[in-house]
Amino acid sequence: MSSGLTFDVDALFDSTKALELIPMLLIGMLLVRGTPALLYRNEFRARRVAGAAFLQSINLTIIVIAAQIGLQLDVIDVATSSALLAAGILSVLIYPPIALAFLGRERELEAVLGDEEL
Repeated sequence: MSSGLTFDVDALFDSTKALELIPMLLIGMLLVRGTPALLYRNEFRARRVAGAAFLQSINLTIIVIAAQIGLQLDVIDVATSSALLAAGILSVLIYPPIALAFLGRERELEAVLGDEEL
């Protein structure tokens, strides 16, 4: 499968503004897409809510589409497009292990203590 969009690493590293944008985008994705997990806090423990927030924050597909449209409309430049794609790729690589760290420890505790003691 191919989107026709290229990830220009050179443009990304040539722009300090684009590099600074990546962590802000990752935090923004976590805030915007992860915040709805707070609705689960009455039903689930904090570790599960945190794990859900990170899993909900994984985002790449819409970023690829938005970057492609932004480039075609000349709304964003290549460096910004690359920063968006880098943040999306990093969310796919970083957020699942973080979520599993939250969720995995709870499973271990449940196995030892039983569900009612947590």
